[in-house]
Amino acid sequence: MSGAQKLVEHLHKSGYAEARVVQHHNMVRVVVGRYVSYDDARKALKQMRLVSTEFAESWVLKEKNAQ
Repeated sequence: MSGAQKLVEHLHKSGYAEARVVQHHNMVRVVVGRYVSYDDARKALKQMRLVSTEFAESWVLKEKNAQ
């Protein structure tokens, strides 16, 4: 099992049910959730950082084909 998949399992156990691995070419990322707007995503990230230092180096990623 990859490190990314282990992190997803940890996030699922921590209550982040939407966490998943996203792979594009050779890049692997762990995505915690989907949000309607960039603002909503920033607010969620701010809240996550207040709850846990695990998210200190996290950022908002906009997927090209996000719907």
